Amino acid sequence: MKINVVYLLLIATLGLTVFASIAQQNQNVPKTDTEVEKLKIQLQTAENEKIELETKLAEANAKLINADFGKFERELRDSNNKWLWGWTTFFVGVVAVIGLALWFFVKSLIADRVEKNLKGFQEAVGNFKEIKDQLVILEEGYTYTVLRNLHTSYFWSQNLDFKEIKGLRDETLLRILDDKTYSSTIRYKAVAVLAARNSTQLVTPALKLLNTFVNSELDSDDSFDSQIDTENSLRRIVSIVGQIHTQDSYEGLKKFLISLITDNPKNKDIFLTYTAFSLSWISIKLNMEDSTSVLRLAIPHLQVGQSDLTGLQNSAKYFDIFKQPEGIKEIYNIHAKGKMPELEETCLNLLDKYDPDFVKEQRKEKAANNTEGEINEPEPTE
Repeated sequence: MKINVVYLLLIATLGLTVFASIAQQNQNVPKTDTEVEKLKIQLQTAENEKIELETKLAEANAKLINADFGKFERELRDSNNKWLWGWTTFFVGVVAVIGLALWFFVKSLIADRVEKNLKGFQEAVGNFKEIKDQLVILEEGYTYTVLRNLHTSYFWSQNLDFKEIKGLRDETLLRILDDKTYSSTIRYKAVAVLAARNSTQLVTPALKLLNTFVNSELDSDDSFDSQIDTENSLRRIVSIVGQIHTQDSYEGLKKFLISLITDNPKNKDIFLTYTAFSLSWISIKLNMEDSTSVLRLAIPHLQVGQSDLTGLQNSAKYFDIFKQPEGIKEIYNIHAKGKMPELEETCLNLLDKYDPDFVKEQRKEKAANNTEGEINEPEPTE
């Protein structure tokens, strides 16, 4: 705007100058041609300056207009952005409020429905559990009846392939085996069925059963023919555990044998021999050497006969495997020498690589005894 004012002042000054010149020309005496020419040149110069000033004024106005338009454009764009963000914020707020209200409403509906369904589910679970418990009781009662009606002699002579026991579940048999309210007869039969199925789960409850009766009166019922039958059945449980070659069986039998030797329980003689034999056998199968000391302690307590030959031979082989010849000598001196010829030969053959002089001496002694026996044998009378 200042530039426009300057230009206007210049134009006004030039106009006044020209006007004054013309007025002076009219008042003066006629001029010469030279003066006229000078005036024309000045007038032309003023005209040129005017045109130049007008051009500059136009350019300045154009720049000003462009500057004002750019400022207007920026202000308009900022205003539009503010308007757009304002309405966007408003609509987002409205949507958020509506959405939040809708979410609380839906959540309330879902919570009510879930609560109702959960209550119904809990009632159904309770009913199912009650039905399941009743089925468990019925199944256990049926299993007990089947076991009670089977005579124990069947378990000694057959492979337990009876139709009656095929439907019995292992879980139910294990519960009966672990339940002290059942007689030793019923629990023994459960062991026998599980053993026939090669179940490794019977180890822990079977050892519990043995520990239950090791220092108490052995009960009996009509399924067992006699007290001897009861004892034989419990010994068989020891043998069954020994046939399950697992770490649990090994540790359980070892602990049981130690308690029989150190605690000296009432029924020690019923269990000790078969426990020692079973521990020897499972130690061979699992290659466990750390039972040598307890097995040597058990040797003097073994109550054996000719029917126990295999168990004694396995015990001797166990001491040979782990290079314990003193254990073999103890079996030889206590249970074999002069009593069980076949066991004598087994022990002497095993000892020959450890102590050949001892073996020679024993064979000479044995030969001498045989010769003396032949000499002292009376001749038959005619």
